[in-house]
Amino acid sequence: IYEKVRKIRIDKLGCDHPRVARVDTNLGSLYFLKGDRRSALAFYNEALNIYSRTMMKGEEVSNLYNNLGIIY
Repeated sequence: IYEKVRKIRIDKLGCDHPRVARVDTNLGSLYFLKGDRRSALAFYNEALNIYSRTMMKGEEVSNLYNNLGIIY
């Protein structure tokens, strides 16, 4: 379902929108819970890249760094 949501948000909002990053973060968490650390890391990094490009700061970014820290 998250993959469908991601595609819809990219189509409607563009690939650099913070709401796409939020879905990427959720996908990262899902893959982490499934034991797929490589996919989790890829989605977390994509979310971080989007947040960096859009100059987002705050709780979303801090939670993302926390998730990345758990992987390592």
